[in-house]
Amino acid sequence: MINFCTTSDSVRIAYAARYPERVSHLILYNAYAHGAYSAGVNQQQSDEARALEQLIEVGWGHPNSAIREVFARLMSPREAADQVVWWEQLQRYTAEPDDAVRL
Repeated sequence: MINFCTTSDSVRIAYAARYPERVSHLILYNAYAHGAYSAGVNQQQSDEARALEQLIEVGWGHPNSAIREVFARLMSPREAADQVVWWEQLQRYTAEPDDAVRL
């Protein structure tokens, strides 16, 4: 079984900085320096982030949710249907809806 960590990148970075002797490698996947709500981000990006946040709030925990598929397609737009199902399952197994919104 593969365990996926839902801890935010900022927590991982802080841990690595505080305990460098415990961290041999730090891999940040799909990380970014400034989020959609940062100063200087255009209105379109902020609006999209708010809409996605609301979609996650209402649809993350529901089985067979079209809203989870939207998120999966954002992460892997070209994936086959079976991969989208995998993304949907991963979402359900790794984060509760409230946690997903915060992340």
